[in-house]
Amino acid sequence: MLRAKAARRGVAPKTSGDHYDVVVIGSGFGGSVAALRAAEKGYRVLVLEAG
Repeated sequence: MLRAKAARRGVAPKTSGDHYDVVVIGSGFGGSVAALRAAEKGYRVLVLEAG
């Protein structure tokens, strides 16, 4: 879906080939704690923040 939207805009999506076990949207209190706990358990974590 992301690729289709990018193609309509004429923009190539950035892909890095990295794989994550957990993706956390937002690094507020809840997101930060969730990311920390997942990382402590050995998961590969990506945190996305708008600002």
